[in-house]
Amino acid sequence: MHTHERLVEFIALERPLFALKLMDTRTRDYDFSDRAFDLMMAHPQSQLRRETLLNDTLDRCFFLIDPKNPLIYALFSKASVAENLQVWRPVGNYPLRLLDRNIDNYRQAISARKPWEDQILHQDPTYTMIFFFDIMVRSAMRDGLSFHMWLLYYDILVDKLLRNMDRAHPDYDPNAEFPNFGYYLIYEVFQAYGEWLRAIECCPEGSSATRLKDTSSHTNDSGVVKWTMVSMSRSLRHLIKDPDTHESFITYVMEMIMHDYNQLARLPNGARYQEAIRNHLIEKDEFRPNEAYGARLRDCYDQIDGPLKFDTSDFEEALKAAYPRWGEPGFR
Repeated sequence: MHTHERLVEFIALERPLFALKLMDTRTRDYDFSDRAFDLMMAHPQSQLRRETLLNDTLDRCFFLIDPKNPLIYALFSKASVAENLQVWRPVGNYPLRLLDRNIDNYRQAISARKPWEDQILHQDPTYTMIFFFDIMVRSAMRDGLSFHMWLLYYDILVDKLLRNMDRAHPDYDPNAEFPNFGYYLIYEVFQAYGEWLRAIECCPEGSSATRLKDTSSHTNDSGVVKWTMVSMSRSLRHLIKDPDTHESFITYVMEMIMHDYNQLARLPNGARYQEAIRNHLIEKDEFRPNEAYGARLRDCYDQIDGPLKFDTSDFEEALKAAYPRWGEPGFR
């Protein structure tokens, strides 16, 4: 019954709560759940997409999971439900498939200017996916889950947005705050990274979500926060290595990251989290000596706001030590 396409489509779109009841979390067979969530993502007016965007009320760091949004409530009032269903896969894969296959000419949509009307913005599946993952990851942090909920879909998305946007599009403006809609979506990704880092202060002491086994750029046995740093550093690397991305946008993103980096100093273990971010972003070791990356990272850091640069001088010192310029100690 589950594999009958018309029936699956009807259940997913017309009876999504019943679809959720049919999903068996006790097995490793995700064919039905993956197909059902994929169908929900493909329809802008589906209950999943509508409820995702409606569930936008915060209680300090975490979203209030409103029972008036019954599908989102069923998934995230206990984040372990979403973890067991592995909802990140169908929800995350849908926009990636649009980009890979250019379905409905989607590459032109991300290459056009950002829509300013929320009604139009909310029709975009990638925007919904980013918001869905934000709810999912923060719910996992709230519940103290150690699993990363495959937040790494974010850096995969950033890479595909950069690879598939058309900078020859007439709307493209490299000097604008958001050169095109794709860059706005990338901004939303980095905004979510920052929210997850800021949510550390709302997690109880000893939470599995905030666990750092060490501060190296290796994940080891760490929680959501360490994986946030991994994904954030990969996304930044995609931006810096992309020759068509203007330095003004990278600097804008660097300011976002440095603001969150600076705020971590207020936390009891803030210095340790800051050290971990430095190690992830600078990524300088014998296995990954990328001088071109380091040079551009320094160039963009040099352009951030002066007071913020002063407040993050420890990051600047580590950056200079890893990637010295001519005339500086360590230059070869």
